[in-house]
Amino acid sequence: MTAEKKEGVAGPVRLRDPFAYRQRPVDLSDIVVDSTDELGRWQHLNGSATLPHVVAQMETSGVLDNLRKAIAGEGEFIGPPFADSDLYKTLEAVAWETARTGANPFPEFLETSVDLLGRAQREDGYLNSHFQLPTTPERWSDLRMGHELYCAGHLIQAAVAWNRANGDDRLLAISRRVVDHIWDVLGPDGRVGFPGHPEIETALMELYRETGDERSAELAALFLERRSHLPMSGPAGFASAYYQNDVPVRESTTAMGHAVRQLYLSTGVADLALEKNDPGLTDAAVRVWTDAIETKTYLTGGQGSRHRDESFGDAYELPPERAYAETCAGIASFMLSYRLLMATDEARYAFEMERVLRNGVLSGVALDGEHFFYSNPLQMRTGHRPEAEDSPAERLSWYGCACCPPNLARLGSSLASYLATCDERGVTLQIPAATTLSARGDGWSARVCTETDAPYGGRIGAVVEQTTGTWRLRLRVPAGASAVTATVNGEPVAVEVDGYAEIEREWKAGDSVIVEAAVPVRAVHPHPYVDAVRGSIAMMKGPLVYCLETASAERKVVLEDLRVTPDDVRAAEPAPVPELETTGLVLTAHEVAGADLPLYGDVPAPTASAPVRVTAIPYARWANRGPTAMRVWVPTL
Repeated sequence: MTAEKKEGVAGPVRLRDPFAYRQRPVDLSDIVVDSTDELGRWQHLNGSATLPHVVAQMETSGVLDNLRKAIAGEGEFIGPPFADSDLYKTLEAVAWETARTGANPFPEFLETSVDLLGRAQREDGYLNSHFQLPTTPERWSDLRMGHELYCAGHLIQAAVAWNRANGDDRLLAISRRVVDHIWDVLGPDGRVGFPGHPEIETALMELYRETGDERSAELAALFLERRSHLPMSGPAGFASAYYQNDVPVRESTTAMGHAVRQLYLSTGVADLALEKNDPGLTDAAVRVWTDAIETKTYLTGGQGSRHRDESFGDAYELPPERAYAETCAGIASFMLSYRLLMATDEARYAFEMERVLRNGVLSGVALDGEHFFYSNPLQMRTGHRPEAEDSPAERLSWYGCACCPPNLARLGSSLASYLATCDERGVTLQIPAATTLSARGDGWSARVCTETDAPYGGRIGAVVEQTTGTWRLRLRVPAGASAVTATVNGEPVAVEVDGYAEIEREWKAGDSVIVEAAVPVRAVHPHPYVDAVRGSIAMMKGPLVYCLETASAERKVVLEDLRVTPDDVRAAEPAPVPELETTGLVLTAHEVAGADLPLYGDVPAPTASAPVRVTAIPYARWANRGPTAMRVWVPTL
C-alpha cells in the first residue's frame, strides 16, 4: 500500500469523547514544527538518522529473525522475551513519520514486517515469537515477566498508528485478532490474570478510540481492577510492589516499584478514567503523579533511582551518580503528564512535559542520532570506566535490552502532536516552539504561526494567518519566567499569567502577538531530605538543567574539586557552544584541593585557590565530546 499524506490525521491520542477532557489534542496533520526550532531539529535528526538506524537494527539484532523462526517452529530465540516490542515501536515510529512527511521512508521494512507477522500469527490469533518456539516456555505461563501483554500493547499502538497515518489497516486486522484471543484467554469468562508489565491498558484504550469496540475498554478496565486482588502468575520474582500489585489502583497514593511499569500503568488509568468519566480513577492517577514529582523525581525530570529493579526509591532517595532515570521512564512520564494535562488543563503538567522532554528524554540520544543512553545519571566521576555495564559514560549504538532507542524514535516522529492543544474556547501552545498550527471549534477557526527563542530565552510570538470568530490564544511562558509583558500588533495589552499568557478577542488575519518574559539563571537548591546532594546547587535557565563536564573548564581541573556559590550561578552569562549546537552558561567557579585529603578522620574544610572560568552546558548535550566526568549538582563554598 502506497502512503499518502492525509488530512485530519490524529496523533497517538484521539479522544472518543472530547467533552470528557478540559483540553484535546491538535491533529498531527494540523501542526508542523519549523526546522529552525530546536525541537524541529531533533525531529529532523530523528527522521534522518535515528529511524534508519533503528530500522536497520531490526535485522541485525535478530528481531525479525525471531519471527522467521516462529514461522518455521524451530531455532533459538535472540534477545530478551519482549524483543517483539522493539519491532512494534519501530513500526509505530515509521507510521508517524509517514503521517508527518506524507511518504513512507521504509516501504520494504513495512512489507517485510507485515508479511512476517501475518504468517507468524497462529490460527487462534496468538502472536509472540518468544513463546512460539519449542525451546521457550508455554504461552501465558509467566504473566509476571513474560511480557506477552506488553508486546501486544505495542503491536496495538503500531496498528493504530498505521491506520491513522494512511489508512493501512493490515496491522490493525492482526492486532484485533490478538485482542480477540486475549479476550478468550484472559477476559471476563477466561482465566483471571493481568500483565506484570503494564502498557496494554493504554493501548487498548486507543484501540477503543479508533474502532469503538467496547471490549477493548472493558479488557483494559479488567486488567486494572484485578490488581492487588490476586497474586501474579508465573515464576517468583520481585515483591508485589515492583509490579504495582500490592494496592488497588483506585487506592494508590504513591509511585512505587518498576518506574516504567508504574508510569505506563498510570497512563492507562488516566485514559480509562477520562473516556469512561471515572473521577475516582483520575484522582488515583493524579495522586501517583504528584507523589512522583514532589518526592521521587530528579531535577532533569528523570524517574527511577534504583538500578537493581529499575524502580522508584523511597521519598527523596535521589542519588545523582546512581540515578537510573531510564530514558523509557522519561518518555512514559511525558505521556502520563500529557493525559493529565488534557484532563485538568493545569499548567503544571505542561511544565513537567517540557522539563522531562528537554532534559531527561533528549539526554537519551546523541547529536548524531545513532547512539543512546539507557540510564541517565546526573553525575559521572573522574576515573569512571567508560564501558561500565550499569552506567556507561558514552552512549551506545544499541543495547541487549533495546527498549529505549525505538521508544525515542516513536516519540520523535509524533512529537508535534504533543506541543499544542485546543478546547471550545481556542488554542494553546503547551510547549514553546516554532510551529504552524490549525485548530477549530464551535464558531471559530484559526491558523497560527508561532516563533520563540525557547528554550534559552523568554520570547514567544504568534501571527494569525487565517481566522474566523472570537477565540482565545494561550502561550505558555517558560519555567522560571517573570515580568511577563504582551503586545498585540505592537500595542501593549494586559495579560493574566497563570502559566499561560492568555488573550481572547475577535482576531484578524495578520494580527501579531509578542509575549516577552525575563528568564534568569537560577541557582536551585535541593530539598534538605535529599541527602545525596545536600550542600550543593544546580543551574537552571528556563526549562533547561545545566551541568559541568571535564571540558567545561578553561584549564585542566578535577571536576570534583570545583565549587560554586549561588551568586556565581546567578551571574552566569549565555555563550554559544558551537560543537554542541547549543548555548552554554559561562560562570566563575572555585578550585579546591581535595585529592590529598584522607578518606576519613579530622578532614579540614577545603579552601579555594584561584578562580576558574567554566562553561556549563545543557544536561541533554553531555557526553557528546567523548568520555567525561560530569555533574549537575555542584558543591558550594
